[in-house]
Amino acid sequence: MRIVVKFLGHKQVCRSKRNSHRVRMAAAALANSLGNKWHSHTYKSVFGRSPSKRIKNFSAKREKMVQCARRLIPSSYETRGGRYKACQSSNGCSVRGVLPKNDSEYGSNCQTSDLLSTEFEAAKQLYLRKMKPSIDQLKKLPVITAGQADNPKWIYKRMETFSSTRFHSICVCRPATSSARLAKEIVTGKQMYCDWQMNHGVDCEPIAFACFESKKGQVVQRSNDFGLFADKERWWLVTSPDGICDSGLVEVKTITNIQADKTIKEAAQENLVSGFFLRWDPVESRLLLKREHKYYYQIQGELNIVGKETCFLIAFLDVNDFEIVAVQRDTEFWKKCCQNWTTGSKTENWALYGENFSYFRYTTTDRL
Repeated sequence: MRIVVKFLGHKQVCRSKRNSHRVRMAAAALANSLGNKWHSHTYKSVFGRSPSKRIKNFSAKREKMVQCARRLIPSSYETRGGRYKACQSSNGCSVRGVLPKNDSEYGSNCQTSDLLSTEFEAAKQLYLRKMKPSIDQLKKLPVITAGQADNPKWIYKRMETFSSTRFHSICVCRPATSSARLAKEIVTGKQMYCDWQMNHGVDCEPIAFACFESKKGQVVQRSNDFGLFADKERWWLVTSPDGICDSGLVEVKTITNIQADKTIKEAAQENLVSGFFLRWDPVESRLLLKREHKYYYQIQGELNIVGKETCFLIAFLDVNDFEIVAVQRDTEFWKKCCQNWTTGSKTENWALYGENFSYFRYTTTDRL
């Protein structure tokens, strides 16, 4: 009932206050995803240039104000007569105590279902059975999600599953580390935020494809013709490669952190860039993709899910400086990675997360 009251109150506030509540909700979502300087990040993402000095000063002032307010709030709280008692901070100011973590109206507890545990478990299992796709649906998935980021179905399905861009974070998760926080971050879709580097990559992708076609003599099938590919055994593992050619997959990675007077090959040979994804092999005299880099996990996931043997990684700096690195499918490497899907940290299980991570949607959305 509490969720229904909040929903109706939101509608009434938006009707009487010219969508003020909706605007505050959008601002809160941006602040949660981008931090206290979300004004500057949003301006740069929308307009493609650095914000004005006035916006930067406002963002810095806002961040400083929030940090100061958080420092004033004491870690302990006291209540009197159902109200929070004012506490004294270090500078003598009177500050309200923080909300308790186990408060029934705030935090994760506010989404607790009012159903009986048996009814909730039955409803959850029914929802999960409906969510699990059939073999025909898995085959049609690349067609119905064609266009990728321009297709709303692609965005929705990607948020419902684990994308190959996150495989490295999951596979290197240590046994002593709780995977619940990482699973929540993946499901809530924070990785969908587009910064200037992602926008630069989108702009350079057609140019990189043209350079690849000119050098290799193969036509690349673009993302407009396909969308998500799902693993046959683990339907919640998906991938969406940048392109597909006759010889395999094509993945484009733009480079923005190399000095102006250096080339991609020189950067790999001299280790000029920290965390660079390419290395120079002096024995074979060619560039290779580092096995410990997150791009290697992503590409191996793409190859094993789509069922191709080779992925052509295009390291693109500009038209005059780009490198094509062939990455072969490593079945043994993928089998070792898949162990993390079935043996999670502590008593947690990544396979269980993959099959049950969306149950919270039933409690927050589907019941309204």
